Amino acid sequence: MSEPVSIGRQDVIADIAAALGVAPHEVPEDADLTDAGLDSVRLMSLVEKWRSDGADQADFATLASEPVLRAWLGVLVPADRVMTGRAVDQIVDEGVRVDVTHGPTGLTETRAGS
Repeated sequence: MSEPVSIGRQDVIADIAAALGVAPHEVPEDADLTDAGLDSVRLMSLVEKWRSDGADQADFATLASEPVLRAWLGVLVPADRVMTGRAVDQIVDEGVRVDVTHGPTGLTETRAGS
């Protein structure tokens, strides 16, 4: 049995951009995505895609209640889930602390022994 695949920040942004027909950098982080053109049918398609990709926390009602990218990232890619699956198991087993920050070019990891 294979491990579930997790989704990351860039995956979420790229999927929303594709649904809106825009480039990823054009997805507004703080604007209402329904005002940007994301309707309920597109949202349901995104939820199904993210669930099939392993994001069990993707829930139509939760995302529809606050259709803002920043809020969705908090639900779909919370800070404690940036690294998932085997990577987390390895880090826990090795006692390594990983600090992850969001920078202009994406995620940056800093590893330090505990």
